[in-house]
Amino acid sequence: TLQRNGQAKSEAQAKISKLEKDTGTRSYPRNGRRNHRNAQERNKDLKIYKEIQKASLEAQSKISNLEDGILELEAIRAMDQEIIETLKD
Repeated sequence: TLQRNGQAKSEAQAKISKLEKDTGTRSYPRNGRRNHRNAQERNKDLKIYKEIQKASLEAQSKISNLEDGILELEAIRAMDQEIIETLKD
């Protein structure tokens, strides 16, 4: 467990240092504002990407609902055709 804790701690430290590097808080004091702006742009892009992904999932859901409805209508039409055939006989 001590080894696991140490590993978890080093992983967390690596994540923190990567975040600091991405946002430009510690590693690049001169480029801090530029890196901060880049991070803001990345966050904005990520937000737009998530919105597009959400809209895509909604569209896929609507399409599958329409396909299910079409299959149901075709089944109903087939049953109606059978009824018409039996009434003709």
